[in-house]
Amino acid sequence: MKRNHYITLFAISAALVGCDQADKPPVPHDTVTKEDVKQDALQSARTTKEYLALEKDEFIAATDKKIKELDVKIDELSKKSADYKDDAKVKADQALASLREQRSALGTQFDKLKAASKDAWADTKSAFVGAWDKVQQGFEDAKAKFQ
Repeated sequence: MKRNHYITLFAISAALVGCDQADKPPVPHDTVTKEDVKQDALQSARTTKEYLALEKDEFIAATDKKIKELDVKIDELSKKSADYKDDAKVKADQALASLREQRSALGTQFDKLKAASKDAWADTKSAFVGAWDKVQQGFEDAKAKFQ
């Protein structure tokens, strides 16, 4: 019985609230001007620019670290080849020479990446990633010749 009273009270309250809302005139929305839209667009552009700058800085810092690690690995391969003789030495040296050429090209791409404007960032990053993939594959190929 008590439960029915609560349900009835709830139904009456809901009806009263509904009526109250229907009786009120619609609240006019704030008027949005062209200047408001322009300011929002400018703020959005600034925010995007700041985000891309952060992304670029973070990517460059992480990539610089990876390049240094790669250089250490290339030096380790070079030290291994010092002990090789004859044909094995020639093959190892050729593999290292090819790898160093790829590493040099990667350095050029990395310099372009660091200097890239916000507008050119995506294309420059894509070119760098392609060069990075090529060096990684070159490293794996060279490493296989040292085993």
